[in-house]
This record gives sequence, C-alpha cells and structure tokens, in this order.
Amino acid sequence: MAASLPTSLKYGGDSVNDSILQILDSEERMLEVAKDALPAWMTSGFRDYSCTIHSVGCSYFSALGDRMGLQAVSELPIEQHGDYAFVGSDVRCDSAWFTKDTFKLMALVEFERYDGARDMDDLISKVKNLALACHRSPTTPALSILAYWTKNSQQLPDHNQLRTLFRSGFETSERQRVPGVRGGVLRIFQLVHETVAHSDRWRLWRIKERAA
Repeated sequence: MAASLPTSLKYGGDSVNDSILQILDSEERMLEVAKDALPAWMTSGFRDYSCTIHSVGCSYFSALGDRMGLQAVSELPIEQHGDYAFVGSDVRCDSAWFTKDTFKLMALVEFERYDGARDMDDLISKVKNLALACHRSPTTPALSILAYWTKNSQQLPDHNQLRTLFRSGFETSERQRVPGVRGGVLRIFQLVHETVAHSDRWRLWRIKERAA
C-alpha cells in the first residue's frame, strides 16, 4: 500500500472516488494491509467461534481506511438525518471512513458471513443498511462496500440482486419505500478463507471483487 496518498483523497476532492478505488484494487492484489495489520489472519488464522472472524474483518476494514489517510470508525451508529431518518431500522455500519480535516463521510463498509443460500437474507439486510446510511448522511458517500467472508470457494450469492437492491431501493416491513442510492457506487468483495492444516482455524487466502 502506498504511503503517500493523493491530496484529493486526504481533503475530499473531486477524484477521491478514483483514489480510493485504486487503493482497493491494489489491496485486492497484494493484501498488504491485511498482512501488516493482522498477520495472524494470514498465517495461523482464527477459529470460527461466535463473531471472531466478523470482528477481525471489521478491524481490517478500519485499518484499511486508516492506511488511506482517512479516519476510520468501527461499529458506527448512523445518525437519523434527512427524509429517511425514521424510515426502516436503526443502522450501525461495521466501518465508516471520513476525511481528517472536515470529517466528510467518504465510505461505508458492511461485513458479513456467507455460508450458502440460507445466508442471502443477511447480505440483503447489509445492503439495506448501506442504502439507509447513505440516505441519512448529509452527503452521499462516494463508496459503499459490501464484503462477505466464505470458507473456500463455495456457492456464491446473487450479486446482481444485491446491486439492484442498492440502485433501485426497497420497501420496509412497514411498507415504507426507500429509493435507490444515487451519487455513490457499491463495490462487493468476497474474502475467501482456507483451513489451516491440522487445525480448526481459518486464514484469509484471497480477496476477490464480485459483480464489478
């Protein structure tokens, strides 16, 4: 990961979206932040106990935001602002990235486990969280990230359904309409884990962008 970041990234300039995406692309190929910030995740791994890997993943995405020269906050409750402040559920994002000088929201991250079709509803809930968080923010963040972790390269979720939900909106359980997000982009990443030999631990093997 490059130590010197574009000025636009630090101060929220017009090319911030491209700058963040370039760094994400580099991390997908090299996993430099994962290796540096959470070396055990890449080597000895972690047991799949309770929310352990979810916690590790949230720590990783906040570390990634920090490396970009942004302020990263984990488990951030989204304040209720705007026309959709009280539409749908309360939202707490796994990681949120802000500029350091103006505290402008640049990116939101949700991270979830995926073990097969039975977990699709969990991913849908995460996309709804991202959409609501975007609508409640004073300015729409340039980037929303849905990341999910799997054991090995198993069956994948319906990425098109998730993208359509973000772009086209949805209806809450109270039959309130939430429109799709305009002005921001959704990126979907799979964090593939492999078992550590002769153990019950799982380590991060690779990150793959999906539905680009």
